[in-house]
Amino acid sequence: MGFLIALADPFWSDIRFGLRSFRRTPPLTLLALLSLALGIGATTTIFCAVYSIIVDPFPYGDSQHLMSVQIEQGDPNG
Repeated sequence: MGFLIALADPFWSDIRFGLRSFRRTPPLTLLALLSLALGIGATTTIFCAVYSIIVDPFPYGDSQHLMSVQIEQGDPNG
């Protein structure tokens, strides 16, 4: 248990340092939050698009057994 506490202590000190730095420069904080929000949003959008187009294009079960029917109109006698 002491091993986990020893690992978590530097993590929390880094978090406190980051929060103090952000508090000193609010425009940088807003820029960092905006960058994170845009990056997460763009990644989510691209993942959803790729998943729906490539991975799972048909949203119903047993889609590998779909058939396409084409009717050709023309002279029935030849």
